[in-house]
Amino acid sequence: MALPVLNTPKFKLKLPSDNRVVNFRPFLVKEEKILLIATETGEQAELITAIKNIIKACTDIKDVEHLSTFDIEYVFLQIRTKSVGESVEVNVTCPDDGETQVPVSIPLDQIKIHKTKGHKKEIKLSEEIVLTMKMKVELIKSLKWQLGVSNLLQIQNRYMSVKTYQKRSLMHF
Repeated sequence: MALPVLNTPKFKLKLPSDNRVVNFRPFLVKEEKILLIATETGEQAELITAIKNIIKACTDIKDVEHLSTFDIEYVFLQIRTKSVGESVEVNVTCPDDGETQVPVSIPLDQIKIHKTKGHKKEIKLSEEIVLTMKMKVELIKSLKWQLGVSNLLQIQNRYMSVKTYQKRSLMHF
């Protein structure tokens, strides 16, 4: 006799980066356990791996490693919303005295990604130099700017791949 298959609800979302429609389901106890274990380790790399693994298990996304950071955060937030609840209760410390704790409810289902009109990937540094940005493909472990955010450099109407330059040269630039 075969084991029963659990019927889980299916949902759809649009990825903020490219508007691809993605199917997803709430996470199950096994995915919640993965997340709990990663949280208990206190290691950020473990938590990032757990989040990516949960996204792989709960969605039909094949290329989780190639998603931008905000796509990963948005997809995980949607999975968490359908799995645990549409709001989260947190205690916020008042900035006035630095001690008073105030309970606040954050409605997760109302969090949206807003794109500004006229958003461009190109940043004009001067009349001759234009930098073409790409979406960051990994979760950043610090707030430090990383060279991996750009893929094209245009100098005097010539396009060059940033990958052709040594890291030292780019840092000097």
